[in-house]
Amino acid sequence: MSGTLSPAPDAEGSEVRLGKIARGGALMLGGSGLESLLGFALAVVAGRLLGKHDFGLFNLAWQIVALSLVLSELGLPVAVLRYVAVYDGERDPEGAKGAAYGGTVVAGVLGVVLGIVLVLGAPTIAERVFHKPEMAPLLPAMALQLPLVGIMVTLLRVTQARGSARHRVLVEKALLPTSRLLFIGGLLAAGGGVVGAAWGSTIAGAVGCVASIACTAALARRAWPGARPRWRELWPVLVYSIPLVISTLALFGRRRGILMVLGARGTAGDVGLYAAAERTALAGAMGLNAIGSIFSPIAADLYHRKQHDELGAVLKTSAAWIVMVVLPGALLLALCPRDVLLAFGRDFPEAEFALGLLGLAQAINCAYGSVDFLIQMTAKQWGAVLDLTLFALISMGLTYYLAPRMGVAGAAIAGAVGLLGPRTARVIQVAVRLHMNPFGPGHLRVAACAVPPALLALLWRGVLSRFLPAHAFWWLIVPGYAALYLLLLPVLAKGEVATLRQAIQERRKRRAQDETEAGDAGEVESPE
Repeated sequence: MSGTLSPAPDAEGSEVRLGKIARGGALMLGGSGLESLLGFALAVVAGRLLGKHDFGLFNLAWQIVALSLVLSELGLPVAVLRYVAVYDGERDPEGAKGAAYGGTVVAGVLGVVLGIVLVLGAPTIAERVFHKPEMAPLLPAMALQLPLVGIMVTLLRVTQARGSARHRVLVEKALLPTSRLLFIGGLLAAGGGVVGAAWGSTIAGAVGCVASIACTAALARRAWPGARPRWRELWPVLVYSIPLVISTLALFGRRRGILMVLGARGTAGDVGLYAAAERTALAGAMGLNAIGSIFSPIAADLYHRKQHDELGAVLKTSAAWIVMVVLPGALLLALCPRDVLLAFGRDFPEAEFALGLLGLAQAINCAYGSVDFLIQMTAKQWGAVLDLTLFALISMGLTYYLAPRMGVAGAAIAGAVGLLGPRTARVIQVAVRLHMNPFGPGHLRVAACAVPPALLALLWRGVLSRFLPAHAFWWLIVPGYAALYLLLLPVLAKGEVATLRQAIQERRKRRAQDETEAGDAGEVESPE
């Protein structure tokens, strides 16, 4: 893994491609880390100021809006990402611009339609479906953000398809969660209650939408100057998005659907507890999406060019980097869930089993790498749709059955099954249909680095927590855990760290060369 990649037949070899993943992945990882930190901070603030009941109401309303957003996006962000990357690779600016603009317009129109439906149907949904009439005022306030967020997400995938993660990181990973923390937290602190939190989320969505429009307009002027969008390219984008929206709905059912079923079968307090556990476990897996999102356009281009060996090598390397980033955090959540949940308030450690199980599932999940993104970008998504739909139905069925009997613990069991089931099926699909797999010796070397920190976490849980104050977990154990892991990486996983460093350096050299050439060209073209 650390040095066996063969050169690509085109001008952009494996080192440069891995450099794109490394540089873009580092940027996305930093952005995802900031997003997770801000999201976790928002959850902690909301949990402490609202309590588990109102926190559960807010999260339940959020899931209803998120489901509407899935329907309004229609799978278009991923479809736009793929087709813009492909048309740019073919040097077709009219096609790329048509795919980008067409997908964005459709996402905005559908967002308006779904928003109106949600506003009008709020009382029925709150009272008859979830038996929680106090949730009715939240839905209209939050529904207004549907077209705003739909446009934002689609436009930011356009910039990502152009090979730049910077705009997506700035807007989606930094500006949007910062705005949510400021507006939701501010309105809660001012006494706005759960309705104030709902309005705060919509205001933040408007800020993100305006910023995404500004970023994409500037990029379009530079990337496609004078090109007229070829609107017929909207049709293949829509055709490609059909299985994606089904897949996204199934993914929603596998994750967020559990919260909705729990809301219908349990109490608002149960929803609040599981939301805290699920949100924390999701933050522990931020590196998977960070690196995978950069892997997506590169995978689409390599597969389109039929460079399968190159694609398989990049898949293995990026998977090892995902394990490097995700595994230590996921293990810490699995081993010390109670200490983490205390940050939300005294009631939230009731979800200790749920967070421990979800953290363990994420630790296993990271080993699979970017197989989801590979399936999407190679247009073999129908098989993924089927297995994701199957496990979504299984997880929601388990929640429906277990929630009245086991509460939050039953929902966590369903969540773990829903997470690992389809991901295991994706690995099998990639092996059978593409003759690739994400596994390599780098997985074991990186995992070995996590063993001593895990022993430190167990020492805290079994011995040290009895003698030290609870807050010592954050100022003593967590820093020590992280430092021990980072010290072991260059020793036990030297090859993986060296490959990552080499890829970043190669990318920096190429970028500096490009900037120098652009500067020389500017001097030649200068009137003086």
